[in-house]
This record gives sequence, structure tokens and C-alpha cells, in this order.
Amino acid sequence: MLVPEKIYEFIPDLIVPKAFWGTYGNKLNCLYLTSCEQKEMLFISESLTELLGYSPTDIQGGGRDWWLSVIHPDDLEPMLNEVFRHYFLKPARQRLKKIFTLQYRVKNTSGDYRWICETKLVASLTRENKYEFILGRVEDITEIKNEEEAQLKKLLEEERKTNQMLQHALPVIDMEQKSKPGPVYLTDSYTQPDGVVMPTKRELEILQLIGEGYSTKQIADQLFISINTVETHRRHLLKKLQVKNSMELIKRSTNAFWLKVAV
Repeated sequence: MLVPEKIYEFIPDLIVPKAFWGTYGNKLNCLYLTSCEQKEMLFISESLTELLGYSPTDIQGGGRDWWLSVIHPDDLEPMLNEVFRHYFLKPARQRLKKIFTLQYRVKNTSGDYRWICETKLVASLTRENKYEFILGRVEDITEIKNEEEAQLKKLLEEERKTNQMLQHALPVIDMEQKSKPGPVYLTDSYTQPDGVVMPTKRELEILQLIGEGYSTKQIADQLFISINTVETHRRHLLKKLQVKNSMELIKRSTNAFWLKVAV
């Protein structure tokens, strides 16, 4: 993709690294150039209309606040945090010509949210080593993200089907949400092996979330407990089921116990 001549009017000696053009291979890209000193967008290509339905004047007229208003609420804060970490936690000269990529959802003119990949590049600095121009490129990656999500769901579903423990634990957890929790106990057909202690109700909840692929932080957020508490429960599970890691924990638990919740 060629850089429009209009951009060279602002940065005559601009050299764009090959990595700036990304790896997705989308032919439809939208380029823009922002002046950090003037705090305005100096140029944006007409392909924005084909990407999201907006005209270049929509963004140039509305500015930064308008663009933030069309970003998905769940993506806005994480995106701003990433921008802050990249641009403000290191000296500007260390960011010159460094590629920076963001992925987030933006509402188009039809009211639908589309995943975009935004690639930024600090194109030049002022004599005072402050940010002068930022060159950006935006492309639609919605289909790619949807395919990734479908593949992930497929893998999780296959893992769930091959794991008998999870097949029985999931309905139990669902039952707990709909009715008053009761004590967890073993069925009559189960004989507990020597040296194995029955996991607690909280440990079973954590075990289910581990099996679904949640990280320690995600489990902590889901159950409203600290990361240290999650790690403590995980260590207890490893010890009780006599395994070395989380993967063995899920596999071993299939034959370790049969659960039922009394309501």
C-alpha cells in the first residue's frame, strides 16, 4: 500500500517500516496522520467510509472525543491503558518509529460493532523530543476475530466432552445458581481412595473454571476473591488429587470423585 502524497507534505523524509503494514493482508486499509502539537487529524483516507461508513470529516470534525464515543464500552478503558503504557511510560525518543498495535471494537454507521486493528507509528519528534506526528493505519479484522472465537469455543467444547468430570460438574454449578446450596457429598457407589481428601465446594468451583480455560486473575474476578486465595485453593486441589499441575488436575479429577449436590 502506498503512502498518500498528502502525508509527505507534512513529513517529507518519512520512511515507513515494512512491519507497519501488518500481517492480516487486508487490501482495505484506512491511513491517517495526527498532529500531536495541534491535537488534530491532518489527514484520513476516504477508505474510512468503506470500512465503517463514516466520512473523514466525521472524525476530523469530531476529534478525539468523537472517536472514543464510538468505541465499545468494554474495550475503551483497556485500550486507553495500553496507549498510556506505550506512549507515556517511556521517553518519546524510545518510541520513535516503533510499531504499536491495538485491537478493539468500533460502532459503524449501521450500529454494529466491528473489530478493528489499529497500527500506530510515531513518525517524527519535535526539536524538544516531544511527539510531533503519529501515522496510523486501521483495518477491519471482524471475520478473523469471529473465526478465532469459533475455534476457541470448538476446542473448549471438545475438551469438555472428553472430560467426564466437567460434564457432571457443569450442571452441578448451574444447579447451585438456581437453588439454595446444600452440602456436597459422595454417592454411595463411590469409594474414596486412601490419601485423597474430598475437595470443598469452593475448590470445585475453581476446578470448573480452570477446566474452562480461565486464568488465575479471571477466576479471582469471577468469584470475587483475591488472586492469592485462588492460588491457595489450586494448591490444595493439587495436593488432594495428588497431581503436579493444572492439566493433570483436570484429567485426574475425571476418575477421582463423583459429585452430587443435595437441595
